[in-house]
Amino acid sequence: MSLIGKSLNAATSTGPGKPLLFDEPKSFFTIQTSSSGGTSYQVAFEATVDGVNWRPFSETINSDTILSYGGNLVVMGVRANLVSVSGGNVSASIAVQRDSVVATPRA
Repeated sequence: MSLIGKSLNAATSTGPGKPLLFDEPKSFFTIQTSSSGGTSYQVAFEATVDGVNWRPFSETINSDTILSYGGNLVVMGVRANLVSVSGGNVSASIAVQRDSVVATPRA
């Protein structure tokens, strides 16, 4: 089962989208970007551990696509950040695996 949310909804100006924040760490994510015809854009897929400081954790996305990430990075939230846009609007939806496995340190 997954958590799904829309971070950018037909955005026409730059800036961070709505974050998906979790009550427990997650490590597997999928982002889908789409735009209106003729739109040139760049989206940064960002993550946070503390809910305050956001950092990109993937390459910048500049085309309508769907990408999946996961494994070693454990975070408490993700969002899309529209870095640049020209000629239209951009949307970004994010899916998060609900049952991500988090490693437990051993003594």
